[in-house]
Formats: sequence, structure tokens, C-alpha cells
Amino acid sequence: MKLSKICALARFTLLCALAFALVLFGGATQAQDAKPWIVAVAGPMTGESAHLGKAMVDATRLKAEEINKAGGVNGRSIEVAAYDDQNSPELAAKVALEIATQSQAVLVIGHRTSGASIAAAPVYMEHGIAAITGTATADALTVNNPWYFRATYNNKMQAEFSANYISSVLGYRTATLVATDDAYGRSLRDAFKASSENLRMDIAHLYDVDPESPDIDLDMADIVAELSLMPDSGMVFLAMNAVNAAHFVREMRNSGFALPIFGADSINQTFPSYFEPDPILKTRPGDFTDQILATTSMIWDVANEDAIKFRNEFADRFGTSPDSGMALYYDAAGVSFKALASIDASISDLTIQREGIRNHFASLDTRADAYEGITGKIFFDDIGNAEKTVPVGVFELGEFISAPVQLQAVENPVMVPNFSDKLESGEIVPQSDGYMHATQIVYFGVDLNEVSNLNTATGNYDLDFYLWLRYRGKLDLNKIEFSNAVTPINLDNPIWKRERNGMNIVTFKVRGTFSGEFQFADYPFDRQHITLVVRHQDRNSESMRFVADRLGMLLADENSTLLAKVEQEQAFKTSKGWRVLDAQIYQDLIKTASTLGETRFFQGETEVNFSRMVLSLEIGRHLTSYSSTILLPMTILFTIGLLLFAVPIQELPPRLSGGILVLVTVSLLRARLSNDLPNIGYLVAIDYIFFALQIIMLFGILVSVLSYWLLASQRSVAASRVNKLGAVLYPIPILAVGFYIWFTISIVAPL
Repeated sequence: MKLSKICALARFTLLCALAFALVLFGGATQAQDAKPWIVAVAGPMTGESAHLGKAMVDATRLKAEEINKAGGVNGRSIEVAAYDDQNSPELAAKVALEIATQSQAVLVIGHRTSGASIAAAPVYMEHGIAAITGTATADALTVNNPWYFRATYNNKMQAEFSANYISSVLGYRTATLVATDDAYGRSLRDAFKASSENLRMDIAHLYDVDPESPDIDLDMADIVAELSLMPDSGMVFLAMNAVNAAHFVREMRNSGFALPIFGADSINQTFPSYFEPDPILKTRPGDFTDQILATTSMIWDVANEDAIKFRNEFADRFGTSPDSGMALYYDAAGVSFKALASIDASISDLTIQREGIRNHFASLDTRADAYEGITGKIFFDDIGNAEKTVPVGVFELGEFISAPVQLQAVENPVMVPNFSDKLESGEIVPQSDGYMHATQIVYFGVDLNEVSNLNTATGNYDLDFYLWLRYRGKLDLNKIEFSNAVTPINLDNPIWKRERNGMNIVTFKVRGTFSGEFQFADYPFDRQHITLVVRHQDRNSESMRFVADRLGMLLADENSTLLAKVEQEQAFKTSKGWRVLDAQIYQDLIKTASTLGETRFFQGETEVNFSRMVLSLEIGRHLTSYSSTILLPMTILFTIGLLLFAVPIQELPPRLSGGILVLVTVSLLRARLSNDLPNIGYLVAIDYIFFALQIIMLFGILVSVLSYWLLASQRSVAASRVNKLGAVLYPIPILAVGFYIWFTISIVAPL
């Protein structure tokens, strides 16, 4: 056959293969062709708070892209439409009317502030469109409005919680209350006052501040000056947004007078950004914020694996680390898109769709029905508030970390073992309408020195590392368990033990062999995880919880990552055939269920959860080594098989011998590969390429025999056609399998 014919045949073959691939994989995009779901995001897209509105949209779109990538909701993609209210109540009402009457939006995510949300709420209720906010916490928002929900707690809950924490955990019997005269400040102020009275905590001083005052700095300075002359002011509770809180903190710190400060949820990870460093006075943001406590919805040191994944993706995509508000809007989007899935796909009426979403939100009224978000479970009370735990953070060195003690609601005292003893010891503290667990926080830090001796056949590897724990109170170190250690490791010989500002710090040097659960289904494109898993044997998550000591591990800066640290210190010293793709440290819960032998639990098991820390290195193979040992030989064999079609049809012996030789070589190559893997008992990705190659080799042999038989039967035209058709069909199986693997590795889960 002439060279020109071979080239033409090759081009035709490639076109056929591409057409086959488009048919095979084109269906994946069909779901995106249907009319999209429109979801409105309403917030400050312009003005001084435009960065907050952008963050709302970014978090929502990030979740939408995840859903769309997986095929959308009921065959339809999600489209996010942004609406600008500039945090203005007047403009928010106009925007709400536009969304409700002039758009195809099925629901609203927003608004950002309580004032804007309260102004928009009646419009949404009148026109029957559900709205969910992640940050508007004023109590009045959801009262008497069955169409408005929030993915966080309300001000009444967080103010009552704050008063209880200040009194029961911190031990203050006196507080000073500074509040702004707006919807947010008033609702916090009133609830804090009422709760303080129930707790018999005295409000020594109460200040109401006009948030619109042009002289707010002077107003705050006057308050600070007055407090400096008054003894026994106790803890200062700031019931105001972050901008106004920054005015107060700046005036107090600059005056040289200091009182302990406790803030509401407006004070979060971004609060230090309100204070510019002063090179002359040599100040830094941490000088203003350190030791300030505040309620929040998300603290990254206690985040689970999904939350860490969101944080990293958000930072990579938008160039900034998300705060708790962005996490809440990511969750608000998640529970909203879950609501879309509850709508009957055959219903096209917008009014019915909107009502269906509201009904789905209302149905999430128990923990069992909750949406599992990165900020915790989301389910609603009878007026649309999320029933969630209120974490408390504290600023250290300009970073917002978990406070040493957290409070978690006791849902049913009868279900708590040894309840009376725990109440007496302080492990459980009373509050106005129930009880709360006082949870000890243990800051957990690791510095990896070496990862070595990786054995994929056994799943074992050696780790050498420094481990330290920081905590208040008592902790039985002998009960710290390395869950995936091959042989038990005891923490009985610390290399350093000290106490700083009431915190115990103990450091160990640890070396041991650990095991992982390796999966080879995607071999040689597989990813494995080298993990270190640590938990306490006896104390459940209500008694003690681990958090990642990101400060101690020098990971607090948004540009610092554990992966970069592992690479810089060259800790991964195992086989050269592997490389580290990702490294994370996170906290999660081991969920168990048992009656514990208690007769009161025999009607149903009780859930017992244990906190554990997980350090995980994701590793992948250097595919360059496999290219020379496996992929290159397979490509050569494939090419030889294809070139056999260019051998004249009448030359049956060389065509047969060439095909059989390639078939045998492929079988031997696969056998060699099997020796490199443990006895896993299932097929791996490369097996399918081998199978495809073996099938097409057999196909090529059959085509050679059939073409020769037709030629011998004086049917030369038919023989030529069969041979050409065989050459066209020959590469399609291997190209289809190769395209699928490439699609899976490069598009769905890129290395």
C-alpha cells in the first residue's frame, strides 16, 4: 500500500475515533443544555462593602460549579445572578421586588446585613419566594415570615450564649455592654441584658452608640475614657458590626487602658485587617486584636476535611482565604441546591417551584433531616433559624483560633452518662434554659521529619515526627492513641514540658510504622494517602476536641501550606517512583452508636462521637517511569498491530505471525505488571488498556484471515474493503479507553 494511502487511512481513522469519543462522552454535557435554574444572590456588590458581596457570589458560584460539574440538578445547570443592594435597606426592598417579579430566580441567597434583609423580607413573603441568609442574625428577620431562613444562629441565641460563656467559663460576674443603635446591635443588646439578669451577672455600664455618627471615633474615645475611671467594669461585650468594633478597640488600645473584650459574630478572621500596622510605633494588627474573644460560625483549626477542601479551592480560585461568612454562604448555597433537587422535574410553573423550595427548607426540622455542611449540620427551628452550636474564637498573634474551652448544648440530660458528676465537676454547666458541655480544646501540632520505607504491598510506611499538645486543665496523655500505628505507641517520655499563661505544652519525638488502606483501582494513575490518625481512647467529642495548631505549625498565613512545608523540608524520602500531591491536617469525628448497656437507651441506640486528628499526605506515581516501562512498549505494540494492515492481504503468514507475536507480548507485559502489585483481587485501570489491546489484536488476526479467505475466493474488492474497515475499527477501542482514562485523570481528578 502506498504511503499516501496509509496517511489517508490514518487521518480517516483518527476522525472516526474522535467521532466515537464525542458520541461516547458527549452525553455528559446534555444535562447542561436544559434551561438553567436561576439563583439570585443579593448583597453589596458596589460601595464600601463590595468585597463582602463579591465573597457571597464567589462562595455560591463555587458550590454551583461543583454541582454543574456533576451534571446539575435534575438535568439542569445552576446559574447565579448577582443583585446589588449596597447594604442599604431602601435599595434592598427595591432589589427584592425586582427579583420576585421580574426575574426567573427560584430562590434568593442573601442579604448580607440584618437591616437589608429585614427590609427585603416582606417583599419575598408577599410574592412567595424563599430566601436564605448566611450572615443576617437579627431576631426580627424570620419572626412571622415563613419564607425567610438563615444558615446560622440568630442574635438572641448568640447573645445568650455569650453571656453564659462570660459568666460560666470565664468566671466574670460583671460586664459592660456597648451596643450600636441599629437592628443588629439592639437585638444583641436586649438578649444579652436579659440573659445576664438570669445568670445574675451585673451589667455595670451600658452604652448605646449611633452607628451613623460622623464623630464615632470621638464617641468611642469618650466611652473608653469614662471606663478607664471606673473600677469593676468586667468583660466588655461589643454588640456592633466589625467596623464599629474596630473604632472601639483602636481607641482602647491607643489609650493604654485595657479591658477584656468579647465580640459578636461580626468579629471574625478578617477583623485584624481593620487595623493598619504603624511602622513608627512598630505596631501590627495583632497588637490591637490579641486576646479578644468572639462568637463565630467557623474556625479553620477545627475544620473537617470538606471544609479544608473548600478553603483551599476558594483561596486558589479567588486569591484570598475565606472567612466564616463565606463558609456560611457556601453552606447556604449547598442547602439551597439540595432544595432544588426536591422539585419535581416535570413542574415548570415558577410559583410552584418557589413554593417547593420553601417547603423543603421547612421540612429540615430535625438533626436526622439536616444538610451536612462545612460549618456543621443545618436544620431549622419553627421560625427558620438554624439550630447550631456557637463556637468561640480568640485572637492570638493576629490569628483567630478556637478558644481553649467550647460550649456545646446538652440535648437530653437523661442521655448523658454520669450527668450529676459532670455537673458537679464543671464538665457540664447550666444555662437559662438547659445545660451545656464544657468541651476541652487540645491544640494538636505535628512537624514531619521523615516519611520512609513505603511498602505498597502491605500498606505500611514509617513516620518520624515531632508532636506537641497545648491545653488547659488535665489531659491523660497515656490515653492518646495512634489509631493506624502497626504497633502501639505510648506518649510517656516527652522531650519538653512547660506551662505558658495557663496553657500546658508538651512535646514528643515519635517514630513508628503506620498502615494505610491503599486502593489500586486506578493503577498506575492511582493516588494513595499516607495518614497519621490520633484520638483519645476514652473522652468523647463532648468532653474533648482536637484542633489543628496552625499557629504552632507556622501555617496560619494564608500563603503557607502544609504541602509547601513538606516539600521544603524534604520530609518525603520514600520510593523515587512517588511524589507528594497534597498535604492536609484536619479534625473529624469518629461516629459510633451503642446502647452502652443502659436500659433507657434500649428503644434506640445513642450516638457517641470521638474527636480525632488526621494528617494526610496524598501521593501519586511519577508517570514518567511508567511511560518507559509500560506505556511506551504498549504504544509500540499498538502501532505494529496497526501497520500489519498495510501488509498485502495475500501475505497471510507474516500478518498472522506478527499479530500473534504482539498478542503474546501484550500478555507477558500484563503478567509482569501483575507481579508489581499486591494480591488485590480486582482489576485496575491499566488492565482495561491491556484487554482493549488484546481484543484488537485478536480482531486484527480475524480480519487478516477473513480478508485472505475473500481474496482466495476471487473476491478481491470485498477483501480490500474488509481490510480497510478493519484498519479503521482497529484503534477505536484502545483510543476510547485511553480517552476515558485521560478524561478521568486530567479533567475529573487531575494530578
